[in-house]
Amino acid sequence: MLDFRLKVFYTVAQTLNFNRAAEQLNISQPAVTKHIKELEQLYVTTLFDRTRKHIVLTKSGEVLLQHAHLIFEQYQKLEFDLNLLPEQNGRDIAHWCQYYHCSVCYSRLSGSFSPAFSGY
Repeated sequence: MLDFRLKVFYTVAQTLNFNRAAEQLNISQPAVTKHIKELEQLYVTTLFDRTRKHIVLTKSGEVLLQHAHLIFEQYQKLEFDLNLLPEQNGRDIAHWCQYYHCSVCYSRLSGSFSPAFSGY
């Protein structure tokens, strides 16, 4: 999935360390390396200059980092906007209650919310 690869790239770019990125993402360091190599193959470029002790972003890496930041910012705005929709909040409660088989919980909860949620 491109989004996860982008998240891996973003984390490596922020930490400038493959091991720390792996720890933050709860994946192995070889998996981080694999995701970065896949992105480099996809975009036919090198994203990091690697030495034994340091990694630095290349020009291509800097461009991807700028775009990754904008993409993740848009994801946050999308999530925020979707959570503002009243029907989304009501559905979340209904799905949670349905999942946990607690219709009693739902009937108690739905009464405490605004009338916009009463249809769920």
